[in-house]
Amino acid sequence: MQPRERTLGEKASQLAAVSLLLIMLCGAVFMARWNYKRGRGDRRGAFRLAFFSFCGQLALWLCRVHFTPTGSTLGRFMLAISTALFTSGTIWLLYLAVEPYIRRHWHQSIISWTRLAGGQWRDPLVGRDVLFGTMLGILWSVIFEIRHLTLAHLGSTPVLMPADYLIGGGSR
Repeated sequence: MQPRERTLGEKASQLAAVSLLLIMLCGAVFMARWNYKRGRGDRRGAFRLAFFSFCGQLALWLCRVHFTPTGSTLGRFMLAISTALFTSGTIWLLYLAVEPYIRRHWHQSIISWTRLAGGQWRDPLVGRDVLFGTMLGILWSVIFEIRHLTLAHLGSTPVLMPADYLIGGGSR
């Protein structure tokens, strides 16, 4: 079966999205360098966030991978490390680029994050924001479930989750 040929609009949309992403990354590099030279920005917080992201990416890979005693496992491990390094490096860069601006103009939004990154786990403000985020996540899930139940009640076909994990390890 031949893959579907993309339309000109789809190609233009993809090109615009990639161009916008590259422009944003270049702007982030410029802003992060500018802030770094002037001694602005929370380098320690940026490193902690990037390190947490790196560890999370590798933990996710460890939970998804099917280990086999072949050379391809080493290649997959190298790919996972490079992906985790790219992701955490991008997060570090974006944090250094944006954090001084947010600290100057919208400082109340990062107070609890700064306290959490500083090791103050039991701070009441951190607890409040964790509870708020948890409640928001639960509300978001309930809204989607109500939507699915409403559509099912109206006669729509049920939305099934992907079942790729049932195929087994031999398919990858």
